[in-house]
Amino acid sequence: MLVGIMSDVHCNAVAMKHALDEMGDSVDQILLAGDAVLQYRFSNEVIEAIRDNEITYVAGNHELTLLGPHGERARSAAEVRARNVDFMAAAPKRAEIQYAGKRLLMVHASPFAPFSDYLYAGSPHLARCAELDADFLVCAGYKWLLSPFGTGFFWIKSEHLPTVRPGPFYWMAVQGSDNFSKLNFDDPKPAPNAKRWDAPEWASYFNFNLAAMDASVELVSRAGPEHVAAHNRRLVDFMFERLPKDRCIPASPLDAAERGPYGCFAARSREKTTELYQRLRKENVIVSLREGNIRVSPYLYNTERDIDRLISVITP
Repeated sequence: MLVGIMSDVHCNAVAMKHALDEMGDSVDQILLAGDAVLQYRFSNEVIEAIRDNEITYVAGNHELTLLGPHGERARSAAEVRARNVDFMAAAPKRAEIQYAGKRLLMVHASPFAPFSDYLYAGSPHLARCAELDADFLVCAGYKWLLSPFGTGFFWIKSEHLPTVRPGPFYWMAVQGSDNFSKLNFDDPKPAPNAKRWDAPEWASYFNFNLAAMDASVELVSRAGPEHVAAHNRRLVDFMFERLPKDRCIPASPLDAAERGPYGCFAARSREKTTELYQRLRKENVIVSLREGNIRVSPYLYNTERDIDRLISVITP
């Protein structure tokens, strides 16, 4: 059985059509792991493509925002078809599918509440994944672990290793690669662990492009992911407390239990928000501009002094 998987379409109907055309009739089922829309923009074309192609679909954090009070203006726009909003609102936060006796659990960010909190490689919720009884687990590493874009982590239950066919592998993925002088080049066997899917040598940890990720993983391991999450939330709470209320509006829930590990805010107009963003970037305060909001993603190496500096830049 072949399964096609998509995620984070974000209203890009053209890219979605291209992906569907590429898959064609070669797949038996298509999954979409959330964020079909943007948190402040709706797409009739994308939602109708999900329904017309009978795609198994779960809601992501952008759907949840769009369906909440902050998304009322976007989903009430004249061009938005009510039946499509109703279809999106009915999407579950998780879907369980059985494939060849294996249980697949699909979520967008996290299988645990709050569902908008990312399950990244340093997440305090990662240890809870044993509760899911999952056979395979994939999560991203490029954002909070300073990894190259697209880098991720893959876990697999050890009993399934012999049944999953590895692709082409190189010498570091061979059983016994820890002793190069004794490598079996006549009949090499893939290592009996996840190294059998290791990337080619140009992307290995010997290269500098993964040096920051290696150091980040060690930092999270020493500090503890629970400490990292608590530290992030304290800084975001501190930022919302300090935001000048006469010129800035929180765009993320003020309750830390209802938001992810970052906080968003906006000025009183889209133009003013863009102006604040450009001012922050000019002063080397690294934030993101996402759908008319400024997103602040602190980490363990940030302190209240960094938040103070952010506030000082937007309130000269």
